[in-house]
Amino acid sequence: MKRIPLLLASLLLLAACTAPAPSTASTPAETPAAPVETPADPANAGDVHMLTNRYDGGQYTTCLVPSGSYCVSKIDYAAATAHSMCQIPGCQHTTSDCPVLSAGHLLVDGDTLWYPYIVHSDSEYAYALAAYTDDITPPAHPLFAVTHYQTDLVYSVNVLAADEEYLYFVGNSSYAFGGAGPNGAEAYLFSAEKSTGLQAQRLRLDTLLPGQNAYWTLSAAEGRSLYLQYSLFSDNTSGVYRYDLDTRQCSPLPQLTQNADTLGTPLCSPQVVYDLQQGSITAVDVPTGQSTLLTDTFPTGDSYTYAAASFRDGWVLSYSLWKEQDAFTHQFFRAPDGTLTELPQQMYCDARGTTPVNILDIQNGLVFLQYAYDTVPVSSYDYEGNPYTYDTYLPVYGIIPLQDLLAGSQNYRKLTFD
Repeated sequence: MKRIPLLLASLLLLAACTAPAPSTASTPAETPAAPVETPADPANAGDVHMLTNRYDGGQYTTCLVPSGSYCVSKIDYAAATAHSMCQIPGCQHTTSDCPVLSAGHLLVDGDTLWYPYIVHSDSEYAYALAAYTDDITPPAHPLFAVTHYQTDLVYSVNVLAADEEYLYFVGNSSYAFGGAGPNGAEAYLFSAEKSTGLQAQRLRLDTLLPGQNAYWTLSAAEGRSLYLQYSLFSDNTSGVYRYDLDTRQCSPLPQLTQNADTLGTPLCSPQVVYDLQQGSITAVDVPTGQSTLLTDTFPTGDSYTYAAASFRDGWVLSYSLWKEQDAFTHQFFRAPDGTLTELPQQMYCDARGTTPVNILDIQNGLVFLQYAYDTVPVSSYDYEGNPYTYDTYLPVYGIIPLQDLLAGSQNYRKLTFD
C-alpha cells in the first residue's frame, strides 16, 4: 500500500466558522457512536489542549533539504540546524519511498510525536495517524486509519486536540467542500484512545438543509472544553460552539459570531478581526472572548489588505496595497507591551520581486524565517521532445536574534541540514 503524506492546509484553511441560523441548522447534539463504541467518561483524563508542531526551542515542519526536495525536519533554532525525521539510511528524500517527503508536520504531544498522513491506493483513500518512533516513519501499523470511501467524510487528523487519554478531531462531509448533497452537509467530532486507537463519535455537529454548506474544525481547547468553529457559506458568517467533554453539552457563543470577510486568521485561537475602515487589527481569544487591540494606525481603504500572525514572543502585523501598478507591503513586530517596530528587511526573487522576509516563528528571542530565494536551474523537455533549461526559485531559511531583526540587521545564520 502506498502512503502519501498529508499536506498542510489542503483541507483546513477554507473560511471562518460560525453558528448557523436556526432556520438553516440544528444545534449540535450528542449522537450514539456508530459503528464504534461510546467512549468511557474521560473526566479523569486531565485538561485538553491543542497540538502544534512547535516545541520549546524549535519546530517539526517541512523544509527544503539539500536534495532539492521537501520533507519533515526538526528545526533547532539555537543550533540553526534541520534534522530530517526520515530514518531510512542513505535516503535522499527524492522519491515516494521516503515516508516524510512533502509531509506537512509532526504534532507535539508531551513526549509523543503524532504523524498525520494519507493512505492511498486504487481501492482506498484513508486518513491515518501514527506515533513517530526512532524507526522508519510512519510505523507499518498506524494508531488508526479512517477511510473516506466508506464514510464520505474528510477527516482533519492534522488538527488535533488531546488530553491524557484521548485525541480529538473533526470529520466533515465531502459535500462541505463541493456543494451540499441531497441530505445536506454533515460534520462530526471524533475521539480516539491513545492506547488502542479505538474511535468514537462524540458529537454530530450539524444537519444542514439541502443547498446549505458548512465546514467545521477545532479551533481551541482549554480546561475540559473544546471550541468548534465553522463557516456557513450561504450567508458568509462564522461563529463558535463550546463543547464540554465532561457534561457532553454543546452551546453556541454568540459573542464570537462574525462576518467571515472580517476574519484574518479564522479556524484558530486567537481569532484576528480586521477593520479596513478604522485601520485596526484586533485579536480575540476564543475561550475567554477577550479582545486585544493590536493596532489602529494602519492606512485605511478597500485597496489595502492586512495580515497578522501570533508567535510566542509577539505578533507580526503587515499591511499591503495592491492597486494598478502600485504594490508594496510593510511589516511590523508588535511586542507584548504593545510597541510596534517596522521591519525593513526584504528578500528578492526574479519571479516575485521584492517582498518582506517571511517570518515563520519567534520564540526565546530567536526568529526562524525565510530570508532569500536560491535560483536553481531545472532541465526539462518541450512538447517536441527538445531539451531546455529553466530557473526555479527555492526558499532559503535562517535564524536571527529578535533584537538584531528589530535593529534592521540582515546577518542571518543560514539553516544547515544534517
